[in-house]
Amino acid sequence: MFDALTSERPYKRAWTVDEAVAYMTAEAGRHFDPDLVPLFRDALPEVLAIHGQHADPVCGDPAVDRAGDRGVHAALGAGQRRSSERP
Repeated sequence: MFDALTSERPYKRAWTVDEAVAYMTAEAGRHFDPDLVPLFRDALPEVLAIHGQHADPVCGDPAVDRAGDRGVHAALGAGQRRSSERP
């Protein structure tokens, strides 16, 4: 859920980390396990490091804009695929 909230999509803007954490905290006990939300917040620095390493390229990235879909592959690196692509 955190990745979905904090990632830009064609139909929505990316939420800030603070917005996403506040939402998850407010929804603890309703949409999120109230025992896991504090553990998630404790692990947030590690989550952010992983999130940053695997972020999808977004519109406005010169590599994507220049070459279309081929630019996505160039931005990701040789041999890698977007998470939406099947092998």
